[in-house]
Amino acid sequence: MHEILKGYVSVSVAAVLIMAALMLFAPLYRERFSKRWQYYIWLVVVFRLLIPWNPANGLVGRLFLAVQEQHAIKNGSVYKAMPQDKSLQNGVVSSEGKMEHNGDSSEAKIENNGISSCFKMLPQITEYLWMIWLFGVVLLFMRRIILHQCFVSCLKAGCAPVEDIRRLEIFGKVVAKSGLTKTAGLYTNDTITSPLLIGCFHPAVVLTKAEMSDADFYYTVLHEWTHYRRGDLIYKWLVQFTICLHWFNPCVYLLEREVSRMCELSCDEAVTKDLGAAGKRAYGDMLLRAVASACGFQRIPASITLHRGKKLMKERLGALMKERKNTRGTAVISALAALLLTTGAVAAGAYRMPAAAQEVRQDAEILRYKKDTSEKALMQEYKEWGITRKNGAYYYKGRRIRIFMDVRADASFVTFHFDKTGKMDVKLNRAKDFSVTGVSGMTRQETEEILEDYGDAVNEVKDEKSNDAKPKLAVSRLQKEELVQQVREAVKDCKDGTWYVITHQGVQYLYYYGMPGKYAFQPSIGQKKTMIKLADLGGTGERYVLLAVRGNQPLTVTYRGETVRYQTVEV
Repeated sequence: MHEILKGYVSVSVAAVLIMAALMLFAPLYRERFSKRWQYYIWLVVVFRLLIPWNPANGLVGRLFLAVQEQHAIKNGSVYKAMPQDKSLQNGVVSSEGKMEHNGDSSEAKIENNGISSCFKMLPQITEYLWMIWLFGVVLLFMRRIILHQCFVSCLKAGCAPVEDIRRLEIFGKVVAKSGLTKTAGLYTNDTITSPLLIGCFHPAVVLTKAEMSDADFYYTVLHEWTHYRRGDLIYKWLVQFTICLHWFNPCVYLLEREVSRMCELSCDEAVTKDLGAAGKRAYGDMLLRAVASACGFQRIPASITLHRGKKLMKERLGALMKERKNTRGTAVISALAALLLTTGAVAAGAYRMPAAAQEVRQDAEILRYKKDTSEKALMQEYKEWGITRKNGAYYYKGRRIRIFMDVRADASFVTFHFDKTGKMDVKLNRAKDFSVTGVSGMTRQETEEILEDYGDAVNEVKDEKSNDAKPKLAVSRLQKEELVQQVREAVKDCKDGTWYVITHQGVQYLYYYGMPGKYAFQPSIGQKKTMIKLADLGGTGERYVLLAVRGNQPLTVTYRGETVRYQTVEV
């Protein structure tokens, strides 16, 4: 859920940039572009705020990822679960396929190691911000709905249907002229001071009790019905929902003000579009009389009223008096401006939740991994869970491991090791934040699949002259210090930024210097070839990849989704 909050915060920042551009260039288009364009262009901002998604990480998305990565590097410690008594809850499968257990423990559990179960997790307020945000969203939106429903209920209680036949005929002509087949209501109410429109699905125009001429009545209902015909009520509710989603951003209230202002100006433009000078003057007189009769008006969210305040009324009257010629050039320029702003909204972008580490380097969860994770630190972590390594072989509480997998939450491996002489099959499980959640045995199905992949390695006959023969196929991570002298000398001659496969006595050593931080690998071993997928885990500084692949099968390496071209060196 916190990823969704990141998305909304990022689009909130992007929307501020778009709003700033609109306000900055307003003097250039205010008198040139139509009021309708100036009204609907704010939908670009609204949809940018409503949709926390982008085809790719734009300007703001990349900024968020950079900040997140720096934060992870600076404060990048993972709160690990301490080893617990029931670490091998599924037991450990022996190489013969039997469930192993020690001493007096149950058949499905390893001996209690005496360390109590606990989690060293310090709650951080950033992890719970989404709850505060969501609570604010629900509270504010419910408040707006309740206020609106109360207002409508009180309004309907004091409404009386208009019975004047002449007025009903005028209103009917206005509705019919719009081309809509909706059944609309026409009422009067002595508690309101300005005519208004209510109802997205069952529209009704509510008038004041004040006396008005037929001309004023016509222009009033035409104005209100134009609001309904254009879907202004739906637009207003979209804005209200947007405000609730981004209540933490003060700029959304500026958005509400601008949309409300341009709603009235564009509606006036639509009503008077086909009127002559006399008609515009009559319409302006109607607005002036509406101002004179209005008093004590309170704004209700998502309501459409004729009178919105004296300052706005002055601007509306001024706009009526100005003649603006609609030319083809202006239409083209305004369309290009809308396209440019929409493109800018996409380019500004949103924080995009990264894909799995095999696909994308900036995996949001992996970036939280320790900055100083090294082979030594990894071995220390294994030791806390009863796993040790000696002479290239892994042991669990002194017993040699046949299959050892250190598995991330996305199913890729931190460490994968196969040793045909081992007696136990062990899996170390990690959460998305890379913390260890426990050690478990492997199921029979899992071991059978791995053994099938290894094929001849399982049936390989051990060299009689060596009691510590290596299996034919195995993939393990190494440090330079663990290499034999000949391979170590070959590594020294390797160039930075170039991939190498150094072969020596039936082992292929994959080497590359220039990895940007930590890495994980995932082997896939078939009957005829071995494939290794490498993934960045984030971090700073350049590090090296060094993997030992035992066996002479053709080796395919992929990194960041592309096949690696490597140089082969024999020593």
